[in-house]
Amino acid sequence: MPLSPNQLPKELLDVLVSEQLFDAQDYVKRYPDVLKSGLEPLEHFLGYGLYLNRRPSAAFDPKVYLDLHPDVKAAGVNPLFHYLKNGIKEKRATSRVSPVACDFYLWRGLDSLYAPILQALIEDASIADDVRSAYAVVLCRWWAYQQNWTEVSAVLKQALQLNTGANSHLYILFYAQLCFAEPKHWQAKTLKAWLSKSPFVQVEAFNVNLAQSNLLVLDESLSPNERTAQRLTLINQCYLESGLALISSDAPELNLSVLSTSVPKRSSMGLPWVSVIVPVFNSSAYLDVAVRSLVAQTWPNLEIILIDDASTDDSLAICQRLQAQYASSTLRIKVEANATNLGAYTSRNKGLALSTGDYITVHDADDWSHPQKIELQVMALLDNASAKGSFSHWVRCNDDVIFSHWRTDQGWIYRNTSSLLLDRSVFEALGFWDQVTVNADTEYLNRMLKAFGPKALVEVLPGVPLALGRTEHASLTQNETTHLITQFNGLRKLYQDAAARWHQRASAPRDLYMPQNPVKRPFLAPKDMVLDQTRQAVETYRADDALQQSGWFDPVWYVYRYPEVRVRPQDPFSHFWKQGINKGYDPGLY
Repeated sequence: MPLSPNQLPKELLDVLVSEQLFDAQDYVKRYPDVLKSGLEPLEHFLGYGLYLNRRPSAAFDPKVYLDLHPDVKAAGVNPLFHYLKNGIKEKRATSRVSPVACDFYLWRGLDSLYAPILQALIEDASIADDVRSAYAVVLCRWWAYQQNWTEVSAVLKQALQLNTGANSHLYILFYAQLCFAEPKHWQAKTLKAWLSKSPFVQVEAFNVNLAQSNLLVLDESLSPNERTAQRLTLINQCYLESGLALISSDAPELNLSVLSTSVPKRSSMGLPWVSVIVPVFNSSAYLDVAVRSLVAQTWPNLEIILIDDASTDDSLAICQRLQAQYASSTLRIKVEANATNLGAYTSRNKGLALSTGDYITVHDADDWSHPQKIELQVMALLDNASAKGSFSHWVRCNDDVIFSHWRTDQGWIYRNTSSLLLDRSVFEALGFWDQVTVNADTEYLNRMLKAFGPKALVEVLPGVPLALGRTEHASLTQNETTHLITQFNGLRKLYQDAAARWHQRASAPRDLYMPQNPVKRPFLAPKDMVLDQTRQAVETYRADDALQQSGWFDPVWYVYRYPEVRVRPQDPFSHFWKQGINKGYDPGLY
């Protein structure tokens, strides 16, 4: 129950004053009835404001405090009383959580706590519109991932009313997703309203163009040819402004399988060779598209290595046909078949062992690459003597070239980890990919950065999609246990953390070398990610890796149980290992 007037004990009143939690000017400005009462501001607060759960200053909001700390709300105690007596010692948050903090915990299992908080913050007219817009983006992103289009629509309507153009490019992407999921929401005037909100910088504009391309599919007033022409104009804008070859299509409707470009190859004289490793598994429907996009590359000296991973369709036959088809060209195409299914990264390692190129990269069997992609990435290395690797950006789309992203962060165009093109010396120093089911490309990237530093990696044309990655609902990135969301809380997170600790322990690149077939692993990986359980043994047993992967540590329970963790974005397990364990905190409920 709330306190009755004047029930704040003297020792807590002293804390209120010493912590400067009462601001007389702010209190009077916020609550005009104080002046009418004839009471001094502090006297009024102690007699009435405290009972009414009013804010003593801008630094403490009783309502937000209760929202942030459901255990206090459930106990029915006065929020300020609790904070002065216990909350300060427990380092509990007293004010609105930043959009960054909300986003951090929303994706780490605390959505039931933070989604209502975010909604309240969006509706709070006392907050600046730019900040409310930032909160709205965080919540809209979450509801879009959940495919809760009713909530997405509601947040978008609120955001459109805000007097700010901040984040407008992201709202247009959310709106495009909403309209594709539920076409009833499509209105040209709504798109126009969003477009008029704010001018877009270049990368934002490229993303907005892709969203507009999607929405043209819903425009029934256009003929197929008109629609395709307008969509290509929007998509090609990023290539046009970057001085790159444009995409074309002779088909009446856009499809990833019929995209084409026309750009001449460079002379092969004196140029280094690039090995492109393509793991193949049941990719018969798309393999032609991927290989054609490689054959069309302007970089002439390519060694394409197709590794069929015991496909059950006719992928191997297609690999062999493609090898014969391009036998007379300047390309080298190698085909290798696994007798049993070994996984994508084991297949990559096999391709790496077969490669002879000066540079090495990989390419998924169902993706399409812009013809200048490899040339741009190689030239970035040739122009920078200290660089050892380069990467480019991409965008995900389905067969009909409808763009999307599972988690719209800064846009739909983002870094393509699989595009990493490395000097052979990197592989000679660091070895092979980890033989797990997912995430080994990210681990290799981080391994390289640890070994050679961030300056060894060059980013090529950020914001320009040099590849189109096919969206497949059955792929590992969409699988429930290995979905990309598990990088925040789940299988990928456990793997990433253990890998990062291995990287941190290294004092030289040689400490990060991984053989093609290691007898023992350099770090513990979740057993569900290791294809061959006989290779689960590790070189050195680490208690932190073992505890985190054992199931005994529950990050969601831990953050709920110990609210001090939520004061700022921080990894729950790191908090437990560095602080909580010394305080006697429990790792989980059981």
